Amino acid sequence: KASGSAEVEGEFARSQALAAKIAALQSSMTYAGTIEKIISYRSPQVFLSAFEMSPGVGTTTLAEVVIRGKALTREALVEFKDKLEGNPSFSGVDLPLSDLAKSKDIAFSLKLSILPPKK
Repeated sequence: KASGSAEVEGEFARSQALAAKIAALQSSMTYAGTIEKIISYRSPQVFLSAFEMSPGVGTTTLAEVVIRGKALTREALVEFKDKLEGNPSFSGVDLPLSDLAKSKDIAFSLKLSILPPKK
């Protein structure tokens, strides 16, 4: 064997394992499916205008999502937030208190984390 070939083979094996993990994560979460799930929780009084999704950091979060929109009433916005919190796939649903200061026509920005599927 050529000098250093064992090291190259080891790096190749690690790269293959990493690629397999990434492929498994990508197949377990689709952005379109996540957006559809989030939309299904809104009532007719909640209008969604933007989604920002970024990959999660570490192994505890698949992605971070920021949702922007407008709610006709505070109650509709709180109901939307509560429904998201009730989904075990989502964590850390964060709605700033300042978004709840108004009682009508509320522009909001909500942040949540998407968790990996339970095995």
